[in-house]
Amino acid sequence: MATRFRIGDEVRLSFGNRTVTGMVVEDRGRIGVGGRQLFRIVVKMGDGERALELPAEKLRALAPLKMDIEEIVQILNDESDRFEFGKLQEIRKEHRSLRKKPCQTPFGRQATFSEGYAYHVGGRDELQFNVGFECDEEILRWGVAISLQASRSIPNPVEILSPKLDKLNEFIRVHKDDHLSGFLMWHWHKDSRSSDHSPEVVPRHLYTNGVFIFLGKYGQLNNFDADTILRDFDMLLPLYKYVESESSDFPILDDESGFTFRPEHQPDGPKRRYQKVNLRYSQIQDALDQELRSELGSQVVREHRDGVVGSVDLIAQRRDDLEYYKIKLGGSAGSCIRQALGQLIEYGFWPGTARPAKLFVVGEPSLDRDAEEYLQTLREEFRIPIYYRQVVIGN
Repeated sequence: MATRFRIGDEVRLSFGNRTVTGMVVEDRGRIGVGGRQLFRIVVKMGDGERALELPAEKLRALAPLKMDIEEIVQILNDESDRFEFGKLQEIRKEHRSLRKKPCQTPFGRQATFSEGYAYHVGGRDELQFNVGFECDEEILRWGVAISLQASRSIPNPVEILSPKLDKLNEFIRVHKDDHLSGFLMWHWHKDSRSSDHSPEVVPRHLYTNGVFIFLGKYGQLNNFDADTILRDFDMLLPLYKYVESESSDFPILDDESGFTFRPEHQPDGPKRRYQKVNLRYSQIQDALDQELRSELGSQVVREHRDGVVGSVDLIAQRRDDLEYYKIKLGGSAGSCIRQALGQLIEYGFWPGTARPAKLFVVGEPSLDRDAEEYLQTLREEFRIPIYYRQVVIGN
């Protein structure tokens, strides 16, 4: 825990089997184990006093903490070097091919605003790491956000940020019950705040100028804990990297991925994992290409872009009919279908695109009964010609 206590602050702490109060008389700095910040506290004991040296996580403010957003951001910047999140500007430099890092810390001075919130440097047109006060200055939020507020630099944010919302939705579809299970979502629109809810796909009617979409947590400022916030930012880094990447390959998160970072363990696993995912995708595409060519001859086109709504991985012509194929990586057929369905429907039926006879979701898992019934419902009740094709490759 890293909390900015000031000399003279009254605090409470556990001493033996009771709770006592004391006063901060000295900030000893980050000299504790693992860089923990220590404070010297004077506690009244009977008729006398006793001096204790304790880490910040052992203390609680007796009176409500009074910090503005600039102080909060400064603490997060100062403590971030112990977390993967501290490398955010280096990550941005690589993702956006910048000549140099905009600043050394995630937020920087220019990211602080008088309205009671802040987001990372460069985050205006990105999935932004955001901290701010909710409703009053006693509740602090932290997490990631997409702001569709129009500004002089971004007069039409929906046009710029809709693709990022689409990728946010893809991540939520697959990881809402595992990687994102500890987070909440809510949104603001026209000064009205929605209720809290578990992470879920952002509906299309919220792709509207003026909407602010948030995924994260909030708590009492009096319980401000920089380490907790920074650990949560580390948990959200895979989401940020996926949304801000140009690749459409979905990053699979598992125990070996290196995506769940800890201050003492910061592997370079994500880069290797992305390489593995890309390789796996290419192997499936090659195998599917070979299968279709053996069935149809040369009537197969790979990764077709129409310039309107994106791309499909393969298009096959069977007699006079077109078939569109979209490859997805997932742990089940249902997971692959959830990832691909919206993209296939948009590509197949958007005005100006060639109308297919069949749409195929392609994945490695076998088609289970529930997924099969779901596709059958889409075909029979909604007249969507959607099918699943399993492609099996070696390990």
